[in-house]
Amino acid sequence: MPRVLIACLVLAAAVAAAPATASAPSRAKGRDVTVLFGQALSKVRADPDFAKAVMLEADGTPNGNKPVDNAGQIASWRFVLDNQRTQGSDFASVTISYRRSSGFGTPDGNPSPFLDDVQMPKAPKMTLKRAVSLLDKAGFRDGFENVALRDPLGPDSTAPLYIFGLADNSFVGVNTKTGKVKPLS
Repeated sequence: MPRVLIACLVLAAAVAAAPATASAPSRAKGRDVTVLFGQALSKVRADPDFAKAVMLEADGTPNGNKPVDNAGQIASWRFVLDNQRTQGSDFASVTISYRRSSGFGTPDGNPSPFLDDVQMPKAPKMTLKRAVSLLDKAGFRDGFENVALRDPLGPDSTAPLYIFGLADNSFVGVNTKTGKVKPLS
């Protein structure tokens, strides 16, 4: 009888611990730009002036002015969307900001288009954490000051890139499809 009681207590403890374990990854993932991407798009499109906006890029920055070395240190994002397909709107582009401390702001329309990016209809599967890991494995270990998720218009056609601004004022791209890391000029 005591063995059955002990087994029940162990099982009950495991069940009680399961929800906490299951929710921890979703909290961490909830801050990743790949998740924020969809949330930003939904928030912007909820406004009739931006009903058909399409994502162009997301620009992330840490708090402070020192280089950082992991995805969790990116505290703010600015999402830029093309709005030229929303008929009747006075705005050709729109931005929305996200701060970890306060969440999303309100969409801010601009009558001018935002150029030099290919539209990204959905977020890439590669997380920022994975891109930082690939950056580190490629030997870029001195940290980065900012990061942009974008699909540059040219000169070559490519999948969206995580583009890291390094402390030495150089830029390094991580291809979200292939995982290749290369300096950008």
